Amino acid sequence: MRKKNLVQLLGRPLLAWTADVAVQGVSEGLWERAVLSTDTEEIATLGRSHGLETPFLRPKSLAGDKSPVWKTVRHALKKTGGDEWDVVVLLQVTSPGRTVDDCRKALDLLRDMHSVVSVTPTRQHPFHAAIEQGGRLWWTGPVNTEFVRRQELPPAYERNGAIYVTWAELPLHRHALIGDKIAPYIMPRDRSIMIDTADDLPDAELKLTKLLKSGTIKSSRARRRRAASPAKN
Repeated sequence: MRKKNLVQLLGRPLLAWTADVAVQGVSEGLWERAVLSTDTEEIATLGRSHGLETPFLRPKSLAGDKSPVWKTVRHALKKTGGDEWDVVVLLQVTSPGRTVDDCRKALDLLRDMHSVVSVTPTRQHPFHAAIEQGGRLWWTGPVNTEFVRRQELPPAYERNGAIYVTWAELPLHRHALIGDKIAPYIMPRDRSIMIDTADDLPDAELKLTKLLKSGTIKSSRARRRRAASPAKN
């Protein structure tokens, strides 16, 4: 899906949902700066309109889908202070379901870990999956677990792309986004929204609508509307 940042989600650009969290994180003291890494002036302009800093444009060599994420993070760090930074928090635009409170809790988990990665329970336990090789099925889990009830298996999670917290030295000097000691930040499935293709948008809008109605997520546009409403006599 081209130009994902600009795709409309409930009447707002997809970028705006993550910008809300990034900017609020600055105002609440979770991090010092909310910086957008993009390779186009169009998206940079959109980011600035939602309160993000855009002190640079990402080079085209880092713009492709095949470019490792750690290289993009390293580029952003070097452009904004390099070794001055201790911790970096990566918020991917394609995962608009996280909140500032999620970020706060994920940061609290870093401590003596190398990194924190947000995850959500898998729909299908990996021990119940199989691969085909040489015309045969090979179960991915230990022998005799393919028919064991899920409740009897160890919990299994998958990344939801919402939050990555890591020590800045990893992308800066170790050519990696995350280290070996990784703490999970577990998020529920209703806020684990991942948008990879246009087919994901209807489900994302349904989930976001429910989150807005429950007050779990509050968009900055809604806050501005309330602030602009005339006072009642």
